[in-house]
Amino acid sequence: ADLDRARAKLAAVLELFEKALAAGTIDGEAFGLVHVAVAPALHRFIVVEARLGERLLADTPRVAALARSLVARPSVAGTVPGDFADRFLDVFRARGGALVAAAPNA
Repeated sequence: ADLDRARAKLAAVLELFEKALAAGTIDGEAFGLVHVAVAPALHRFIVVEARLGERLLADTPRVAALARSLVARPSVAGTVPGDFADRFLDVFRARGGALVAAAPNA
C-alpha cells in the first residue's frame, strides 16, 4: 500500500516533468542548470529500472530519453564511481528500501 502510494506520487511528478519537456518549458536537448539539478534523481531511476525491473519512466518517454542521455553524458557519468549502481542498491537494501524488497531480482 505504501509502495503503491509512492509510485502514484512519483508518477504524478514525472508526468508534470513530461509535460514541461513536451511544451519546451524544459529543454530536452541543451544541457543547462535544470539538467544538473535533475541528473542525480534521473540517474537513480535508470539504475532502479535496469537493476530492479521497476518501470519508473515507462509512461514518460521524454523523461526517459532525457534520463538516458544524461546518464550517457561524460560530465554526468564522471561524477559517480564505476560501481555506483551496486553502491546505491547496497544503501537501498541497508535502509530497507521497499523497491528492493519488492524486486524479484534484487
